[in-house]
Amino acid sequence: MKIIPQQYQCEICKRIYLSDVEALECESRKPPIYPKGMIFGGNKNGMYRGMTFAIAQVKSSNHSNDSFLWVCRDTEIGDSLGVDKCSSGNYLDLGKGDTPNPNHPTFKRMVKYLRNNLILITVWDGKKVIFLKNFKQKGNK
Repeated sequence: MKIIPQQYQCEICKRIYLSDVEALECESRKPPIYPKGMIFGGNKNGMYRGMTFAIAQVKSSNHSNDSFLWVCRDTEIGDSLGVDKCSSGNYLDLGKGDTPNPNHPTFKRMVKYLRNNLILITVWDGKKVIFLKNFKQKGNK
């Protein structure tokens, strides 16, 4: 004989759990939402090294933050600004390694683009969203 335990399903993402508590916890999960114009990235190695991103359009669904981004790149691909955007890859959840380098040319280009388009500039400081002037005052000159 095979016993199949009762299962519970998150109504948002449809994942199956063995307890109602786990399913309710899943349903209560909200994706992190970042403001339009928030700058991040540029310090990671690998594919995203030398790139500075900013939130272009806030978009979330279910448990995911799949906002669209602007990106300044020091590669042959060049910058994606204005109507030319890229996707966050369905789950944008920033951490300590996503703090931008304010001395990098891509960061400076992103700030210039946002200022020229009258978009409020905020920055990811590794833990939270702060205003650009506070980021520079923290010794990130």
